[in-house]
Amino acid sequence: MKFGKNLKDMIEESNSEFADKFLSYKQLKKKLKSLPVPEGNTSEKLHPVEISVSPEGESILTNNLNLEQQSFVMMLNEELQKFNHFYIEKEEEYVMELQKLEEDLRQMTDGTAEELSALRLRFVKFHGRLVLLQNWGALNYSALVKILKKHDKNSALALRSPFLMNVLTQPFYSVEILKELLERAEEAYKVIDEKQSAPP
Repeated sequence: MKFGKNLKDMIEESNSEFADKFLSYKQLKKKLKSLPVPEGNTSEKLHPVEISVSPEGESILTNNLNLEQQSFVMMLNEELQKFNHFYIEKEEEYVMELQKLEEDLRQMTDGTAEELSALRLRFVKFHGRLVLLQNWGALNYSALVKILKKHDKNSALALRSPFLMNVLTQPFYSVEILKELLERAEEAYKVIDEKQSAPP
């Protein structure tokens, strides 16, 4: 099955909040078709390009690109900007939500079994949203790799390597804070489980 079809199916099955935050893979494929086809063996014609992508999605291109290539790179940068904006927004939201959950846990010194179960369920749902965000980032990275591979296969411009090097520095790809939130949520499970198993 083609990657684009798999991606479309995953988007349709995903949380509606995430649906329009995935890579616009189909539109990027259409842009690829508008690129001029290099003559002869493409592996001999690949020219590296230097690209600097900021978290805001701006780019600095040192090679002269034709209009179609510029349009493709601009769309990639817009996609990165979309990813970063959404990811930063969700990360901030989840940091605040975890602080509230942890505060509720600290204040629950003599909680009933029902209250502890309800709080544990809130942590479970929160953990699930964190995992969803983590998977969203990984899937978008995979989609970027795929579309850039297609680009380099059909173009005289070697874009994949320099672009992906910059993607590795983007907020949506750096998941240290997200991993910390996951660990803290998992630690809260343990605390709640200990409270639930403690003798009355």
